Amino acid sequence: MPIIDGQYQQTGCQYSGYAEYTEGVFTVEFSRAYGIKALTGLTRNFAFTDNSVTVTDTFAFDGDTLPITERFVSRLPVKITGDAVETGGLILRTTDADDVSVTQEEGFWCIDYTVTKDARKFTLEILA
Repeated sequence: MPIIDGQYQQTGCQYSGYAEYTEGVFTVEFSRAYGIKALTGLTRNFAFTDNSVTVTDTFAFDGDTLPITERFVSRLPVKITGDAVETGGLILRTTDADDVSVTQEEGFWCIDYTVTKDARKFTLEILA
């Protein structure tokens, strides 16, 4: 999930979003999940092929972009290899991050992508 300006998603009905499925793409709109006034839109699209899933987050801000970290979590060990991240036989790739880091917590690994400054879109391809 995105971490926007250091803030995580909040809980409660007032922070809900909605989802829809159209023409092979599953979309979630969840800009209200953060309670950040400057965040005016946030959608996550999932597009599927036979051997991959492409996850695309699109951000809209009232004014300048805010710092964004895209966090993905795995219960399996994670390894950074060149321009990709490997976990559980999957390969994760993006060109929309300035940096990627991995930290291990209790029983899981956090994969954090620092989104390119001023970016309003982040795309991650997950290959089987």
